[in-house]
Amino acid sequence: MNIQIRLARLNDAPEIGAIHETGINMIPAVTLQTAPFAEYETFVSSHGGDYPLYVAEVDGEIAAWACISPFSSMAGFRQTGEASWYVHPAFAGKGIGKKLAKHLIREAERAGILTNVVARIAASNEPSLRLARSLGFTDNPFGGTIKRAGLRFGEWVDVVFLNRPLGQEAKPEAESVTPTAERPSQLWSA
Repeated sequence: MNIQIRLARLNDAPEIGAIHETGINMIPAVTLQTAPFAEYETFVSSHGGDYPLYVAEVDGEIAAWACISPFSSMAGFRQTGEASWYVHPAFAGKGIGKKLAKHLIREAERAGILTNVVARIAASNEPSLRLARSLGFTDNPFGGTIKRAGLRFGEWVDVVFLNRPLGQEAKPEAESVTPTAERPSQLWSA
């Protein structure tokens, strides 16, 4: 299997949209609704520079996509990005998503602009949670589960909020730093 990773182009929008639509209809994804096709062109064109969008091609066919988007529109959060990835079900379980997500994180670290990347993943989406954790995303000390975060097809969706520091070696989940009296949480510090 020949896997090529490259930056997405505007003409990839139909395939990116198809993978996204298939993903949200087949797996418990955080995205709560499908989008009109024109929104995928806007989505692709809105990425670039500090917020890249990559595709993984297998023998010339787009099998997956991954991106970093702004975490917030507030300027104070400029150094944090939000990672997303989707793999077409026909290519699931073949390591393509992991290779693509590793590339995304590596390139974000290389750029040196972002200090953190977060991911919001449906609590019932175990494959995506395993992938994120294998890449150093943790829910300690700044993440957790947001109960009933949204509705998807009339059902409540719980979302796990994960964090992955950049520019340093991320610690595996089992080694996450836990706040103590000597090392309090910095969540609300200035």
